[in-house]
Amino acid sequence: MKNVLFLILTFLAVQAVNAQSWALDPTFGTDGTFHTTVQGNPASAHSVVIQSDGKIVMVGETATYQGSVIRLNTDGTLDNSFGTNGTVLIPKIGQNDYLLDVAIQSDGKIVAAGYSHRIFGYDIILIRLNSDGTLDNTLGGSGRSALDIEDNVDIAESLVIQPDGKYLLGGYSDYEFVVVRLNPDGLPDDTFGGDVIGVAKTEFPLPNSSSIVDIALQSDGKIVAVGNTINSVNYNKFAAVRYNSDGTPDLTFGTDGSETYIIGNQHDFVTSVAIQSDGKILLGGHTYIATGPKYDIAVLRLNENGSVDNTFGTNGVAKARIVDEANYSKDIILQPDGKIIVAGHTVKNGVYEFGI
Repeated sequence: MKNVLFLILTFLAVQAVNAQSWALDPTFGTDGTFHTTVQGNPASAHSVVIQSDGKIVMVGETATYQGSVIRLNTDGTLDNSFGTNGTVLIPKIGQNDYLLDVAIQSDGKIVAAGYSHRIFGYDIILIRLNSDGTLDNTLGGSGRSALDIEDNVDIAESLVIQPDGKYLLGGYSDYEFVVVRLNPDGLPDDTFGGDVIGVAKTEFPLPNSSSIVDIALQSDGKIVAVGNTINSVNYNKFAAVRYNSDGTPDLTFGTDGSETYIIGNQHDFVTSVAIQSDGKILLGGHTYIATGPKYDIAVLRLNENGSVDNTFGTNGVAKARIVDEANYSKDIILQPDGKIIVAGHTVKNGVYEFGI
């Protein structure tokens, strides 16, 4: 689980790359770091985004499982023009609510996606705030929207806002890849998906469960979704699907629109995706190394058709080891010059540290 401190340090480290300086910025927060409770509640953050004015928005949940949003000024102080002293607690939709990803609309409104735990399962949720932190009641009548697809487990892990203002949510439903498209009012888009309005699903063959962890929108409107498949003996593989803009599988990608990839010994975990300017696709994650440390960071590059790009790394895979034990990827980002940054954490002798 990424916490507030991790996110802010990651932000600072990524920003520092272009300046070629890796020292923490002493003008930000307290000696370059920020942490806080949310209205007196311990809280965790899962995602961060930077507004066009440089302010920083984070979403997650409190220890009482209530969705929370924080906005910081560019100097790392809480923005008191937002919510209550820079923080917002979202009224619960179910018993426990989790916000896992966030995006900013062109009009400055804040949109966050995640899931809500109800008595008999989980529902995908979407919330929208005005720029001052109040709930935007033009979404779902209360600033909140919930979607029940399969009456069991429906989770949204990733959120993208299309240029036309529609929302793409990637995650899983009953442990199958699922992408949901919602209109700006929070209702499912009836021009997208298959048997269920607004929902595109992909089931991988044999005894696999699967889940999307990240999605990206190509310039042509096609949707790239990445995640993991796991079978009955706990073997994990990288997995990717590409959908056309209407939610149908893109048959020019992989095998009938989807593909799985073995990076190491089948204990491989995808955590993020990025699309290069030339259309090639980067999958960031980590892979288990049985003969040495527990995990290495790994980046897989695909050609536009879903095949492995063997001109990248070794047979399409670049690996990195920061410590001689466990190295975990959390997110991937591309610099303007095309260089690839992977951020996450390391574990050695029981000590957790940030890694980039």
